[in-house]
Amino acid sequence: MSRKRKNISMLYIDYDKNTENADYVEIKYRFRNAIWFKTDDTKTISNKLMVPKNEGKKEINLTVHGYFRSNIYKLLLMPDYIQVEKVTQG
Repeated sequence: MSRKRKNISMLYIDYDKNTENADYVEIKYRFRNAIWFKTDDTKTISNKLMVPKNEGKKEINLTVHGYFRSNIYKLLLMPDYIQVEKVTQG
């Protein structure tokens, strides 16, 4: 059965600093109606993203692709949390 609504929506996004590798931070996310994700030049179907750790602010564009739709989430990585700054429908 297909879904009636095909809009992409964020269910959660989480920031995990306590990974095995101290140089990277793990971002876990989940979206409704998402098929695959893209950041910079990396394409994946995984619900995790490994990002190099930084001391200051860092911006990441996460493109979420679904059925005939895509959203671009502008994420601001702070040392202790993650903030969604902007959502653009594409």
